Amino acid sequence: MRYVPGAEYVVVGGPSPEQLTTDPQAKRLRALAEHFKVADRVRLVGGVPASDMPGWYRSADLLVAAPWNEQFELSPLEAMACGVPVIGTAVGGLNDTVVDGLTGDLVPARDPRALGGALRRLVNDKVRRFTYATAALDRARQAYSWKRVAAQVGSVYSTVAGLRRSSNNEAVA
Repeated sequence: MRYVPGAEYVVVGGPSPEQLTTDPQAKRLRALAEHFKVADRVRLVGGVPASDMPGWYRSADLLVAAPWNEQFELSPLEAMACGVPVIGTAVGGLNDTVVDGLTGDLVPARDPRALGGALRRLVNDKVRRFTYATAALDRARQAYSWKRVAAQVGSVYSTVAGLRRSSNNEAVA
């Protein structure tokens, strides 16, 4: 946040809005924001119903997913499906989900300067954000559609079960 003047950081998720004042992680995040003098630009919303998430994603200029180690989170893919570009750390599933320079930007993990630089560049470049957003939506639709995921899972099951597909797409032993 120190490297991106004027940006607002909105955290949607976690404990219910009523628990934000007592939740240890929320308290820790607020303390960090105060320490770095960005508390006026950090907003903690708390948990919201899943049905409200598309609206939250679409209200964002971009999504930041910056884990330090390998993990897979759905939020970058969900944001992409809502036409939101992603800036993420080049770890785990983000290396597959985000196409660096096409659907968003990937930066090294644990590098706040690189993250800040990528954020500053993307926040200040409306055309690039639009280009990334369009590509992100296309990638989510093509690479992660339910039809494609079901076909891939079916293929894995067939392989594991030792089945092969006949020409009319029926499983044969």
